[in-house]
Amino acid sequence: MALRKLASKRSRKDTAAAGTSAAPEFDSHRFRSTEHQQRFEAVKGWSFHRERRVQLRDDEYTDFQEEIAHRRWTSLVTPMAKFDPYIVLEFYANAWPTEEGVRDLRSWVRGQWIPFNADALSQFLGYTLVLEEGQKCEYSQRRNRADGFDEEAIAQLLCIPGMPPTRHPLDKDKSNRALGFPALITSLCQSFGVPVTPSKVIRPPITWAFIEKYCTTRQAQGGDPQAPDAPPPPPQADPAGSFDTEQYL
Repeated sequence: MALRKLASKRSRKDTAAAGTSAAPEFDSHRFRSTEHQQRFEAVKGWSFHRERRVQLRDDEYTDFQEEIAHRRWTSLVTPMAKFDPYIVLEFYANAWPTEEGVRDLRSWVRGQWIPFNADALSQFLGYTLVLEEGQKCEYSQRRNRADGFDEEAIAQLLCIPGMPPTRHPLDKDKSNRALGFPALITSLCQSFGVPVTPSKVIRPPITWAFIEKYCTTRQAQGGDPQAPDAPPPPPQADPAGSFDTEQYL
């Protein structure tokens, strides 16, 4: 009788131990793996590079609005007014590649796969990209042009390995790094059925007053549009001494 009770206790202990060892070491509803959950802990102190909406009347800065329409950026420049910071953090954490050279361009958010490849983003933004066989997208065409941009050269020019600070200069508990497109990511996840709770507002919109204050040229005294009011250095002018809207953007 005593042996039977002992065997029963051992059986229950073995079952419990097996159940414990089989349990996942991470929250599988929120994360793809233990590594991705650890990545979440690494980025949760990062800030957000928040978007701006473009709010202009039809007769205000028409060349700027025409360029937005030409590039099919209408949805891109009218993001949600608020975003869900936790959804954005989980999206970035689960999009992190854990193997060298392996990236499937999708993330895992609250039990749902969220693709962010070119086709998925084009469809979400209302512009389905259709290419002929062998045809490259406009981005690839720009990269391959003789006067196009070189990503590696840009990185070498702007980045100083080991020098940029990783902590916030005023708050040691904050990172100096930022995650981009939070409103876009929130709405993308929502479109795939992920419940979101937008709570953080994006930056103030780009309006006529904003452009007049920060983006136009003016005379140093009197406010007439003549001299630049400390803007970033403009792009190089062409031989004729002028540059078009695309170059300025």
